[in-house]
Amino acid sequence: MGHTTRIIPLIEFLIHKENEVVIAADGACLKYLKQRFPNLITEEISGYNIKYNPKNLAIDMLFQLPKLVFGIRNERRETDILVRKHLIDVVISDNRYGVCTKLCKSYFITHQLNIQAPFFQKLVNLFNHLLIKQFDDCWIPDVKGQPNLTNQLTKSKTNFNTRFIGPLSRFWNQKISYDIKYDCIIMISGPEPKRSIFEKELIKTLPISKYKKVGVISPKLFHEGFTSNYIDVFPQLSDPEFYSLLKQSSLLITRPGYTTVMDLLYTKTTPFFIPTKGQTEQEYLAKYYQKKGWANYTTETDFNWDTIPFNDFKFPIEKFENQLNIFDNLNSIKL
Repeated sequence: MGHTTRIIPLIEFLIHKENEVVIAADGACLKYLKQRFPNLITEEISGYNIKYNPKNLAIDMLFQLPKLVFGIRNERRETDILVRKHLIDVVISDNRYGVCTKLCKSYFITHQLNIQAPFFQKLVNLFNHLLIKQFDDCWIPDVKGQPNLTNQLTKSKTNFNTRFIGPLSRFWNQKISYDIKYDCIIMISGPEPKRSIFEKELIKTLPISKYKKVGVISPKLFHEGFTSNYIDVFPQLSDPEFYSLLKQSSLLITRPGYTTVMDLLYTKTTPFFIPTKGQTEQEYLAKYYQKKGWANYTTETDFNWDTIPFNDFKFPIEKFENQLNIFDNLNSIKL
């Protein structure tokens, strides 16, 4: 859902500029966007139907490459159909390589110019760059220069038409303050069943921690009817509910997914990261942020409640403070 929620401010900007916006997505992403923008035209477009093996995500993705190529081909065909149907003059794709057309301008949003593959990295990025070069422009949701949020992820020797458009977050226009209610919030994503197993292990060992009031965002636990005197369990939250919950916590224990990272710039919540094993982007970002002194992390294997430091790392709010006006950043783009 990360690629879906981060385009919210872009859609709001386009609406503000009196553009007619057509949304194309699939599955849970399409359902979310329909709820978020009930008055916009929506279309269903085929997904890649990629299934993740939690034991080794990288190898699993390699074996599913033919499925990815087939999905990209379908996306191209369906995109051409939608462009003709709605007389579209600009296509903006967030990390969907096949949502590209020669019938009008096409722009690609990504923070992964340099995919951190555990093997065949040059080959993986050669394929990545060939696909990105089909687009007229590549937009990077980060600040230009160093240090920034993505570091090596957006460095590439390939010559692209790139533009840094600043961090994107659905919380960009939220300004409400809340009193602290929770010592920490736990939000663990990732492929099942390992996600649920690790989440339950965290909760099982919570009594030995220093945290006395904890919130857990887990639709699965919520629907199972989990109850506790000192743990509040939440289902899938709306954006305002999610924002208010993060603002009411001193700490967020979560994955270092890049959309979550951008959201934290706006909520100013202190993170403690536990990357999904085998997801090389998360592993890279967790190490990078700790090296910069922005956030601490541990692995699932090494986690225990004592690994969370008492001295809070402050996420680099000040560094990016003047880069968080999304409308100002997007105003420089000429579609």
